[in-house]
Parts: sequence; structure tokens; C-alpha cells
Amino acid sequence: MLGYAELFRDSFECHCEDVCGRKGSDQSSGNHTEQAAAAAPAAAAELEPGGGGGTAGKSNSASGSIKDGWRSSPHAVPTNYTPSLLPRELEKGIVSYGEGSRARRWAHKLLSGQPVSVALLGGSITQGSGSSPPHLGMYALRVLRWINETFPNPKHVLRNSGHGAVPSSYFSMCVSREAPLDADLVIFEFNMNDGGPLGSPMRRAHERLVRKVLNLPNRPAAVELVFWGWPALDFNDSRLPVPWQHSHDEILGDFAQYYRLPWLGLRSLLWDGFNVTRAVPAERSQPGKFDNFFLDFPGGRDNQHPNDNGHRVMADLVIHWMQRVLEDVAAHPLEAWDEQEAQRPLPIPMQQDNWEASSSNTCIMGDEVKAAVTRHDDAWQWVDEGKPGRPPKWGWVSTQPGSSLQLTLNASKPRAGPEERVTLGVAHLKSYEHMGKFSVACVEGCSCDLLIADGHGTEKWSQLNFAMLLATPADACKLKLTVLDDTQSGEHKVKLLGVVLSEDTGFLISDERVRVAAVTGRSAGPARVAGWRASVAPCSAKQRKSFLCYGGLTTYRATRHTGQVT
Repeated sequence: MLGYAELFRDSFECHCEDVCGRKGSDQSSGNHTEQAAAAAPAAAAELEPGGGGGTAGKSNSASGSIKDGWRSSPHAVPTNYTPSLLPRELEKGIVSYGEGSRARRWAHKLLSGQPVSVALLGGSITQGSGSSPPHLGMYALRVLRWINETFPNPKHVLRNSGHGAVPSSYFSMCVSREAPLDADLVIFEFNMNDGGPLGSPMRRAHERLVRKVLNLPNRPAAVELVFWGWPALDFNDSRLPVPWQHSHDEILGDFAQYYRLPWLGLRSLLWDGFNVTRAVPAERSQPGKFDNFFLDFPGGRDNQHPNDNGHRVMADLVIHWMQRVLEDVAAHPLEAWDEQEAQRPLPIPMQQDNWEASSSNTCIMGDEVKAAVTRHDDAWQWVDEGKPGRPPKWGWVSTQPGSSLQLTLNASKPRAGPEERVTLGVAHLKSYEHMGKFSVACVEGCSCDLLIADGHGTEKWSQLNFAMLLATPADACKLKLTVLDDTQSGEHKVKLLGVVLSEDTGFLISDERVRVAAVTGRSAGPARVAGWRASVAPCSAKQRKSFLCYGGLTTYRATRHTGQVT
């Protein structure tokens, strides 16, 4: 899994006059200030491989030198954009085009001079990790800048909602916070942060995210951008029988094919360019075209983040797909069929009974959770644990057993009956070192069972985690978090990141890393909560070494008597 990075600062959003720059605070997820935006074109040029993009890009028709097709639109402005690869090379990364009606509607708006709303949802790669500070060469900024410069419009809304070490489960619960309600195009990048086979809670959360986005008011186009992580094991290692499937790209590909979305795969694009994939052994000692793609660090290589070259290739792949859609609309203008197809109801969920919730969730994160803390001991501090030059890592942190803080939340539920409950998800850091246990109690205005949560994990990843509880509705529900003496790591660090509230109690078991039994205080065995029946089983030693084990549980069956899942 990716290392934890700051989640709940404001997402980077820009308008055309900003040149994809962030106005206001430089504590945004990408630290994109107006000064950085002004330097963006020059900085981007410095990041080009070889200093100028190479001869291949200069001969590429995608550079804008050919005035035909979509480029002949009066709303398209020639730019100096030069892709790093030839179109026929980038074409390898378009694994599937999907059904194009929604994307054609987005392209039609650009070609007719209308503003568009675009959002990128993903992890630390989308946030900019791996690109050189101040991250002006990250793929997300390159893509948004290309839209802004090629189709300038002061009313464009271009949003980068990349958050390091954050999986689909958070975005599924907080999609209204992260994606504009009027989005025309949404790009997903989650392959490094999601995990598990189809049917596992995390994959179910991703499907719900896809369904929620596709059902936004504008019926936006959505794209699965699937990053491929380099295996930690050698290609010849017997423990890696199928290197091609190391990152399980085909699982997100299944979602793309089921919902007829474009599938842009870095695995397919890069594979032929690695030296280790060459069929002739003698040729493997020669450098491969994409050997310089992943981020290097002192003592090794980060196989889960692209470097500056990698970010550029990712951006070029997305832009190439965009240009193909634009070309299609220029050659075959929008028809009534496109709108009819975009409005067509979604099919049943691919994973059984995996319906998205009709109600919205309330996400209290970042400065909002800072303000929600109404009392705290001195041991609790609002701190940024980020490294210099990297995105910040804000949160409430304590390492002192017995120390506590109190949050006051509006957990009201209109027309709630006496048996109604509100689901609260306490977002905290879970990591393999330093972390301890904490309790959550309802102390005033609302009532709930005492919840014990553990921030320690056995796998070497650090990631946002949700501890779940059910509370009675209240206009002012006061929660008390207390650091406990008990610890598995030998240390007691607790880091609070936020709280998510949901009217739908089905949200309770929607996150993969939640032990349902913890809600009722049982450490294992079946749990029954608000109409849900769930069973869990501990992982075996063999399963703990595989991607089949999450949060210490491998069997995770849940059914609900009536209604839908969030």
C-alpha cells in the first residue's frame, strides 16, 4: 500500500484564469499557489525528458501543427503541447474505449465553446507524489492545464481531488465533497490504494463510487486510469508466477467493461518498454524505454509512484484519449442517441446487492474536524507530520495514554423514530509502527456503545482507516476519544483525521478495514447491527502473506434484510 499522506486539506480546484493554479492557502493538497501557477509552463518544459520532448514528439500530429479535425474548431487554441510518445505508442494504453456517449457530450461542450467541469479522484499519484516539488509536472496538473490552454474558458471548473493513501471507500462515502455535482468528466486512479478480489469490501466500495459518480446530475463520463505497480519480487521469482497480474489491474478493468467506461492501462502501455520483458535474454541487459518511469529514492526504487517522466507519460495517455474523443465528435457530431444513452439507467450492481445509497454523507475533515474539537488535553495537538517538499499530513495527534479530546457534531436525522440510528465513521491513521488503541464514547446529547479501535496494523502500509459506530440522532452529539494503555506496537500514537456521518446504517460495513464485531464489543464471531447480519473469520498465516487478507479478516459476509447499501 502507499504511504500515508495528508488527506483532508482543500482539494486543488482551478478556473481558466488561474492557469490551473490554486488561489488562496498554500496548504492545499498540492500546494499550488498563484505564483506556482504562473511558473507552470516553464516548469513543465524543464520536466520534459531530454529537455525538449525528443524528436518523436516533434513529428507528432498531436502537437497541434495540423489544422484539421477538432483543431479546426474556433474554440480550440494552438498550444506548444508535445506528447512524449507517438500516437501509435499511446494507443497501447487504451485497453478499452467503452461506450462513448458520455465522453462525446463532454467533448461536444468543449468544441462548442461551453465550459466543462472535470474532476480527478485518486490517491497520492493524483495528488502529485513522485513528481518534483512543487509538483507542477504531476499528471493531474498536466491534464487540467492542457484542457485550460487548448479550450480556454473562464468558467471551466477543473478539480484535482487526489489524496495520498486514501482508498475508494472514503471517496464513495464523501463523493459529494470530492467531485463537483455538475461534473462532466471524472477520472479514477485507485489501483495502488484499493485491494482485494472482486466481492471484497474495498472492491464493493469502488463499485459504489463508480455508480454514484455516473448518477451525478450531469450524467458525467468516467474513466478508469489504472496505474501498474512494479513487483517487489524479481520477475524470475517462483513466488511471482504471473508478473502481468501483479497489480490486479484486470479487477478495475472489469468495472470499466461492466459499466462501459474507458480503461486506460499503464500496464499495457509500458510492458513492451521494460528490459526484463524482452524475449531475448541477451537484450535484457540493455536499458528499456520505460526503465526510467518509477520514482527513485536513496537506497532503492519506489515501485508505486511514477517519477517526472512517469507523470508525463500518464498525462499523455489521458490527453491522447481526450483527443481521440474530440476527433470522434468532430467527425461525427453529437446526436440525440448520445443523450439517450447517457440517461439510460445503470444496470444492477456487478457485485451482488452492492447498491449505492440514495442519502448523502456528511464528511467532516481537515479544518472542519479541527474546528469540531471543542475540548482537548494538552497531549492532543493539531500537527502537520508531512516531510519537507511533500504534501502536508494534518491531524489531531496524541501519544499519551489517558489523554482525551471531545468533538461536537451535528448528528441529527429528520423525522427519526425511536429506534433510528446515525452511522459515524471515525477516520484515523492505521500503520505498522508507533500506533496504539483508543476508545470512542458518546458522552452528551447522544448515546452509543463504547467503541475500541486499534491504529496498529501488521502489514507494511499506512493508510486512512474508519472505526464505525451507531449513535442516536442529536443536534449536538459529543464524542470523546481517549488514548488507551493497551497497545500491540509498544507505543500509543493515535491520529484523528475526521468523521463521516451517514443516515444509512448500511454504511456501517461498507469499508473493508472495519471489523463489524468491534461495534458490539466482540472481538470475533458473528455480529448483528441494525438489521445487518455479518460473519468474520481470522486470516491464516498463508492468507496474511497474500492480498486476500485485510484487517485480519478474510471471510467477510454480510446481508441486509431490506434496503440498499451505501
